Amino acid sequence: MPNSSFKSFIFNKPEFDQESRTIKLHYSLDNKIDFTETFQINFEIDPNYSKKAMQKTLYGLSLACGVSYYKAFLPDKIKYAKDFVAPNKSQAEFFTKLYKNGLGEFLIQNKLNFEDIAEFSYVKKDNNAIKIKNNNGNIVPIGGGKDSLTTATILTNAGQKFDTWTVGQYDFLNSMISKVHQKQNKRSGETQHLQIIRKISPKLIELNKNGFNGTKAYNGHIPISSILAFLSMFTLIIRNKKNAILSNESSANEGNTTLDGLNVNHQYSKSVEFEKDFQEYVKKHISADINYFSLLRPWSEAQITKYFANNCWSDYKNDFISCNSNFRTSNGSTKSNWCCKCPKCAFVFAMLSAQIEKDDLIKVFGINIFEDKDMTKTLKELSGIEGYKPFECVGTENEVKEAIITAYKSKQYPELVELIKSFGETTIQQKLQQQESLMPDEFQEIINQQ
Repeated sequence: MPNSSFKSFIFNKPEFDQESRTIKLHYSLDNKIDFTETFQINFEIDPNYSKKAMQKTLYGLSLACGVSYYKAFLPDKIKYAKDFVAPNKSQAEFFTKLYKNGLGEFLIQNKLNFEDIAEFSYVKKDNNAIKIKNNNGNIVPIGGGKDSLTTATILTNAGQKFDTWTVGQYDFLNSMISKVHQKQNKRSGETQHLQIIRKISPKLIELNKNGFNGTKAYNGHIPISSILAFLSMFTLIIRNKKNAILSNESSANEGNTTLDGLNVNHQYSKSVEFEKDFQEYVKKHISADINYFSLLRPWSEAQITKYFANNCWSDYKNDFISCNSNFRTSNGSTKSNWCCKCPKCAFVFAMLSAQIEKDDLIKVFGINIFEDKDMTKTLKELSGIEGYKPFECVGTENEVKEAIITAYKSKQYPELVELIKSFGETTIQQKLQQQESLMPDEFQEIINQQ
């Protein structure tokens, strides 16, 4: 059991100030330590947006963002201030599942167990969805990697108009987003970039550094994509748009390891399980007139990489970035897009090595990662040869194996011979399981035609 200094984690009433376009989310530990998380909305608000739908989304966002502060000490109870609109049973079950599954990696990092996560209490009431009239249009979150650029390219080529959307202020995205809009504007007219700036409570940063009265605060991975999901719904509502089009693929469904006999997936809030749960939450508790779905859900990482290599590489090879190590240490302002020492760099290099000519690939990454002996262990983990899959947004172990074998067979990477031997005799090819469509028919048709 965690050694908590607090008995309860309390949700206080969230605020949205339309004039300043600021969201403020308030939390407390036993009413002794208070937190305020802030979001600054850097785009115009549609004057005809649904205020009722906004309020429903605001409270959902508050519950989702609370995970960052709750995890610091894992109090036994989750409570709500008197003026907080508490969740009903269905909502409480959604957030209990989100916290437990979304904190799986965090539990392993801190040597804790699933039973250490509290369940959400609830009130007996209806919290039904409402109707939104005359909303239309799309937003596409751009994270900097190949997946969102693939989605943007597919939609642009299909003549679909969309606004790009980011949470954060990172200069390295400017060139990439500018190119996306240039391509969009040639086909479908003027589009906009919608930006939200998130500011974590300074008190949490202090607790993570210094603890509380000699007790260390827990820190670690949270289901950040669930927070972005609620933020994207908030954006749709205040912009009076209809679709948030994500770029999460089928490979995100594969977990990394197990804890207490249960699956632990770094990408849980990018998985098809979360997407289905979130879609149901939105339709039941916000509005059935807004949509959240991933255009790339039917595809594997291998399929996405092939499309990116054939349709996006020449335009974006010097702009895209998937390296979380450089991203974290430089806060998005970095001379190189790739550290070439982390699992994400190794994964992207391996996948692209099966599709891109060696010299061109090395020009982008700066080195041949396959020649770095220090990265052999990481490549084996990514391939499922030893340990477990690294806690990063990476594809399946079989996909990595197949890419490495393809790269070796191209005769460009003879240094892979020893790694290939460690694979042994194994069947690499795997078929994606057929699954129900999670997107509107017009978008399903677009992805079917690729």
